Amino acid sequence: MVIGSWFRDGGGIRALRSASDELVVRRRRLVYELVVANADGDFLVEQQAYYQCGEDGRITWMRMLCAGYQAADV
Repeated sequence: MVIGSWFRDGGGIRALRSASDELVVRRRRLVYELVVANADGDFLVEQQAYYQCGEDGRITWMRMLCAGYQAADV
């Protein structure tokens, strides 16, 4: 899993707090918020992606943005 490998520095993903996936004209928008742990504590990380799939269902285009590690009291 690609997403899991992004958050392995001394911890990992502890929980998925929210997720949504919706249509935006011909593309889709995926937004999710994770609770991530590392040696410095627990953090909230929100990521948002816009993507488009081909006829076979595979992603053919994607742009992604991350809010970064936000200190959290979770």
